Amino acid sequence: MLAIKKVIISCDKCGKLMAKKICRIKPRNFCSVECRDAHNSVRMTIYNWTQNPENQPGQTIEQRAARRERAKRRSGGTAPTKHFGMSYHRAIMEAKLGRPLQPDEVVHHIDGNHENNKPNNLEVMDRREHARWHMKQYWAKKKGGGNG
Repeated sequence: MLAIKKVIISCDKCGKLMAKKICRIKPRNFCSVECRDAHNSVRMTIYNWTQNPENQPGQTIEQRAARRERAKRRSGGTAPTKHFGMSYHRAIMEAKLGRPLQPDEVVHHIDGNHENNKPNNLEVMDRREHARWHMKQYWAKKKGGGNG
């Protein structure tokens, strides 16, 4: 039987020593999923702030929205829908308002198209007002729609 050699290496995140098979050593080695995820979180945050073209400064909200729409068309609708972990429509509205959205505030798409994140298609409502608006639309459609 062939013995597989192990070597002692340290975790790239916390420095904890661990034994690892030589064939399993990678450019970055972690002792746990938590250390790996913490490392990747920092790495992706740095990437998003410095290199991600979606987040480059010096563009208007409309220019960013237009670039996202072009990316969606090119990718067949699979372009990312998040901006630094926040939905694009919420990020666009925060930029338009110049303040963070409150927890009870919802961004409503005026034309009903959730793909259309242009600033002039978005408005802020509180959750109750938004639910009320959609219920009115639902009942108006149901009454005018035929069976009942």
